[in-house]
Amino acid sequence: MSARRRREYEAERVRLESIMPVELRQLFDEDDIELTWIFLHKVFHLNTAKWKQVFEDEFLKASREFSRTEIFARFGRKYFEPSLKRILFREEDDETWFIILQHIVRKKLADRKRESRF
Repeated sequence: MSARRRREYEAERVRLESIMPVELRQLFDEDDIELTWIFLHKVFHLNTAKWKQVFEDEFLKASREFSRTEIFARFGRKYFEPSLKRILFREEDDETWFIILQHIVRKKLADRKRESRF
């Protein structure tokens, strides 16, 4: 394999990797997407009807290499995280969006930790 082809392959592999932390990726499912919309509406009064449509449009355009949950994670990071960081005075390297997603799956996370003790 040529050096150029190897670089292209590596760039594609990195592009297709999940951006979600492993534990979150294992727990976050499609039901949690709806819980996230509810949370965003409740806490930030987000116009979820409009944002859901924007997400659906992005989902339809997205690569089929990604799951719906992965696309949702990328969507939130692209559209919501920058504003959330400004509103909440978070540092640039803070993973604000993933903190919200972890909050959504906190019960699953606690159950998993409890099960792993036995």
